Amino acid sequence: MTTIETAQSTSLYSQSSLDSLPISVDDLVRAQALLDGSSEFLPGRQFRIALQTPLVFSDALTRQLGCNVWLKLDNLQKTGSYKIRGAFNNIANLHPDQSDQGVVTASAGNHAQGVAYAASAFGIAGRTTIFVPVGTPRVKQENTRSFGVEVRETGDNFDHARETAYIEAEQSGRPFVEPFDDWHTIAGQGTIGLEICKDLPEVHGIVVPVGGGGMISGIAIAAACQAPGARVIGVEASGAPAMT
Repeated sequence: MTTIETAQSTSLYSQSSLDSLPISVDDLVRAQALLDGSSEFLPGRQFRIALQTPLVFSDALTRQLGCNVWLKLDNLQKTGSYKIRGAFNNIANLHPDQSDQGVVTASAGNHAQGVAYAASAFGIAGRTTIFVPVGTPRVKQENTRSFGVEVRETGDNFDHARETAYIEAEQSGRPFVEPFDDWHTIAGQGTIGLEICKDLPEVHGIVVPVGGGGMISGIAIAAACQAPGARVIGVEASGAPAMT
């Protein structure tokens, strides 16, 4: 495994700053209200979409690493991962004329389930198509289909599936729900950081798995504003270093 030092909250990026980003911590707070059902922006949909998952102390990792370690249990979300946060916030921020058509996306599994659940909540599951790579675990495909969306297998990896999905979105006129490379998706994933900073105000460092980079981007924004001394460190598999 390799690690990437992505942020010191006092200097978020070498070529940008919080002031130059198109979203702020306020967008994360707004996303949090959408996810917990308290938002005034979605009348008639006042129910919790994403859990505020627990932050639990790990005795084993604390002993092994010689520092206090907590684990953020977002595997307890209804869809099994944090991806519901960004998917729902993304769709919630579409104009009704866009979202009413349904949406298109691509995923290796977890984002697919998040989009499917969100599409079901917005009543557009029957007009939603999700492309997954050939060989995506059947359990993830079936869980995704259970929300009433269409799942199509295509290509031998995520990049190929996404290319096909882009074509479908363009031809059908439906919006593409980005799994990570979108500010609304990033804001939704950043609610994880808000919860960490609330539950552990004295946090010194947040270690985040990195694939596309949506989650770590959102968490870095949250930490920069609410835990100014915290380091945000990305970790990726050496055999699949997508960020590097």
